[in-house]
Amino acid sequence: MIGKLKKHWVWGVVAAPFVLMILLHLGIAIFEYTGFNFNIQGVDAPDWFIFAGSYMGGVMTLVGVILTIHYQRKSNFKQQKFTEILKERETLGNIISRLDLLGPSGCYQEYTSLVSAEYAQIPNLSNIRRNIVDKMGILNQLRAEINLSTDIMAMPTECASCNHQCRLISLRPEFQALYTTVNQNLLDAYAALDAFIVASLNNRLIEERKLISMQQNYAAQSQGKAIPYTQSFFNELDSRKIHTEDLEQKVRDKLNIITGMNSNEYVRLITLCREYSFIKIQNIENVTEH
Repeated sequence: MIGKLKKHWVWGVVAAPFVLMILLHLGIAIFEYTGFNFNIQGVDAPDWFIFAGSYMGGVMTLVGVILTIHYQRKSNFKQQKFTEILKERETLGNIISRLDLLGPSGCYQEYTSLVSAEYAQIPNLSNIRRNIVDKMGILNQLRAEINLSTDIMAMPTECASCNHQCRLISLRPEFQALYTTVNQNLLDAYAALDAFIVASLNNRLIEERKLISMQQNYAAQSQGKAIPYTQSFFNELDSRKIHTEDLEQKVRDKLNIITGMNSNEYVRLITLCREYSFIKIQNIENVTEH
């Protein structure tokens, strides 16, 4: 409605001198045939022509200023949107690059190396577990960042009300599902690895406790004393052990899934990110052209 009023106003300003010229000639014709003059006394045709010329000059100047302001606003809007899109693309690229698909396998290899090197004693696994917690924290941070700092995980209001059909309608859901899958698989892999490490450490502690208890029994027997730990005690310790075979197999399955993502889902995320930014730039070009 406002756009139509602006157009009508511009056409009215441009047409005003021509209307005045027509009325001038009508007044002259009426005066010649009827003797009645409704034009302003003392103002002849040359004066009207001078006024019309001045008026048209002012109108043309005003139109030029309006067009310049309109172009400048459109140019500023376009540049602002381009800046926002490039910043969003940089943010998305940073988020995707921080999806460390080699992290879980690196932590698992570090664990196996440490356990093999310190087989005779209980290894210190605190650094590995701290590293796992840190990486899981980064994944949760990335999930929050991509939702708060970009529009790719949501449907903006301007898209919901836009009549222009573009690829963003199908691209956003595809990216959302893919990113959620990659992020969740990494979290699941770290969680499975941490559960396996905790279970393995629990079993090593139990074995260490059994060994110390058996040594104390041998010492008591060698001195002719009653043993302090009976078989029921050892049976109770064995009941606390956790079957780690299934847990380790789960870790390996998760690592295999992530290995496949490194050549499929991860590459697809990068492709969708580039396409997303390109489409948004094209949409801005289309909007500013009209």
